[in-house]
Amino acid sequence: MDLRSSRKGIPALPCAHSTITVDFPTDSRYPIELKTHGDHIRWRRLDLGLLQREVAERLGVSEASVWQWERSRTTPPPRYIPRIYDFLGYCPWEPASGFPAMLRRHRMAAGLTQEQLGVEAKIDESTLAKWERGHTAPLAATRERLDRFFTNLRLGYRRE
Repeated sequence: MDLRSSRKGIPALPCAHSTITVDFPTDSRYPIELKTHGDHIRWRRLDLGLLQREVAERLGVSEASVWQWERSRTTPPPRYIPRIYDFLGYCPWEPASGFPAMLRRHRMAAGLTQEQLGVEAKIDESTLAKWERGHTAPLAATRERLDRFFTNLRLGYRRE
């Protein structure tokens, strides 16, 4: 056999020199996406090397609560949201766009239900619910009063 007619030793595609790189997950215990409060709690807990029991002690809840939040079985009640934000060191949600999202985000960061915010800010809770759903909007004077109310709370996370 004549070697000149053989293609032995010649790559099939000599001009296609490429390298394939794959990013492997750092650790399978970490959530793939950060969608819920529980996902953020789990990520932070693993970063700090803490047990669920230790996170529960820091947040003032039961270990079962942390377990359920991390597995998206339940969501944290509003009264624990400020403690969770302190534990995380940030607010896990994108900056609020529009008044309804801003109102809900600030209410949650303050650890208040709609009913509690209504009592504290002297606004009917059904009106607050309509504002959060975007069905209606407050008058300028009422919105300024809400802004002052949230500013006076000195929320412990970065505000937009």
